[in-house]
Amino acid sequence: MPAVLSRRYGAVVDTTVTFDDVDRWQRSVEERAARARALSGRLAGLTATARDRDGLIEVTVGASGVVTGLRLDDRVRDVPPAHLARAIMAVMGGAQSLLVDQVREAAAELLGAESAQAIVSSYALRLLPTSDGADGRR
Repeated sequence: MPAVLSRRYGAVVDTTVTFDDVDRWQRSVEERAARARALSGRLAGLTATARDRDGLIEVTVGASGVVTGLRLDDRVRDVPPAHLARAIMAVMGGAQSLLVDQVREAAAELLGAESAQAIVSSYALRLLPTSDGADGRR
């Protein structure tokens, strides 16, 4: 293929594109798409479970961070309702935090740490409290 020269930003640039360049680009796109599909499949199957330190409450969240399981020990009958509600929310937040950690690990493994950051940030924004203490859960 003949060299194609163009003037950009005051410099002469060789814009030659070979069939090999196109093939490399296509392989790169296909590899990224395959990794994205693999990550999507892995993320869809994630769950995370957290427990309070007294063993009274266990919360499981699914891949979206929504509660899919709640187990309460019989001893919760002795816990004031307002305290129990706060404790359940705290354990749910713990499960969601564990889920974000799992997302981080899976995304970093399949995409690399730098590429995974956008996905992890999306999960964290939806599921974790912000640094100012506001609840980021939606």
